[in-house]
Amino acid sequence: MRPGFVHSGGAMVAVRSWQGRAAQEALAKVKRSGSMRSAPCVICGRPIDYRLPSSDPRGCSVQHLKARSRHPELTWVASNWAPAHLECNKRWGDRDLEVAAPSSRRQVVCLFGPPGAGKTTEAHRSGLPVYDRDDERWSSEAEFAEALRLLGQDPDARAVVVRTGATSSARARIAKLVNATACRLIAADERTLRARIAKRGRSDAMETSVGVKRWFDAFDDADGIRAFTTWDDAMSFSAETKPTNPTSGW
Repeated sequence: MRPGFVHSGGAMVAVRSWQGRAAQEALAKVKRSGSMRSAPCVICGRPIDYRLPSSDPRGCSVQHLKARSRHPELTWVASNWAPAHLECNKRWGDRDLEVAAPSSRRQVVCLFGPPGAGKTTEAHRSGLPVYDRDDERWSSEAEFAEALRLLGQDPDARAVVVRTGATSSARARIAKLVNATACRLIAADERTLRARIAKRGRSDAMETSVGVKRWFDAFDDADGIRAFTTWDDAMSFSAETKPTNPTSGW
């Protein structure tokens, strides 16, 4: 790709045009990172469906935080890229974008419990991005684990992580990985869960029912994990008052 020449600070700067294979690779990188973090549109703040084609108005595009026309030297600098809806990107036009500091503190809540307890349903009621291994966007356990690792490193993360976590040690590992601000348990008695699973009429009902038994056989509450009550309760946890034992009393 041949570079073009643009003015920047009174000088002529050579810069590659934003097109071709290099631009597609940049988009793929932004989509991959954004999908793993469930990153919202940097302009409007609403969720992005990273499965949509990039030509879709609601699909992901690369937003240059410092506009290419104003800062051509930053065109190919990855730290100047952010995910945005294609329509938002076009509407924003040729302007710099100042990313505001988050208005609320980091919030990563882990919901644990046996199969059929309703963890995923409850997680979506939170209004936060949901990290659930059963979601089809995760092609492997390794990919999901990497997404959780990145979530744990994000200082501004706001999400709900869904896992079974039958044992206190398993819950502690997940909580540490995602740097959880709160952990809650959603459960019901074994008979109720089995009846609920059977009523769903899914092809994996037998396997899921076996999973319920295994969960109860393995369960321990040595960490004193608290039962889920409301999202106000789960989100009222303050990271500044986190107990020394990372899951005790969460």
